[in-house]
Amino acid sequence: NDDLKEYQGTLRAIHRLGRHFQYFLRYSHTKTEYDGVTPDYIIYDPGLGFSWGINPTTTLDFDLGYFFQDREGVDEESGPSFSGRLQKAFKRGSLGLSVEGGYQEASYGAENLGLDIYYQTDVSATYELTRQLALTADVGYQYNKYVNTTPQRKDDVYQTAIGLRYRPAALRWLSLALTGRRYEVQSTDPDNDLSENSVMFSITLTPVTPYRFD
Repeated sequence: NDDLKEYQGTLRAIHRLGRHFQYFLRYSHTKTEYDGVTPDYIIYDPGLGFSWGINPTTTLDFDLGYFFQDREGVDEESGPSFSGRLQKAFKRGSLGLSVEGGYQEASYGAENLGLDIYYQTDVSATYELTRQLALTADVGYQYNKYVNTTPQRKDDVYQTAIGLRYRPAALRWLSLALTGRRYEVQSTDPDNDLSENSVMFSITLTPVTPYRFD
């Protein structure tokens, strides 16, 4: 694989309308340079979006744009870029729905796959069994199309996770989690099909009072 350098930047202008609603204009710019024979490219991605506190327990965030890939010696790729999340809090838990689509660089793994145009959706939920113990669940799907490969490779990715999270009452800054996860890839290239199950134990430390640097 050719070595690469990637430069990314985003500018955003935000305007607030009242206490619960704000909208913004956004421009994202990505430049990818390869040291070898792989063509360099630039991605232009203007967009707009909003954040809305619908009520004290429900929030909605959305960002919609359209990207253009300018790649040396190759036909231009373009398409929508978007992200959205609806979050609802309940007395003993929460439920979230997210959708996302656009582009990402797929040249950091074992293969140099170039530009990945993807679409994904995810549903997550948390339910408090007790004050300290919570049940977590997450189900997601992602579609990947690697437009710079010949022939074009396409993947369907399925993820499912369920776990327990424990926060000791005497140690508010400590969180322990045990999560079981299933990950499956169904690819148009059979050599890249994948199915795996895993269990992960994690420890998270979070300050009770956030630090501020003035």
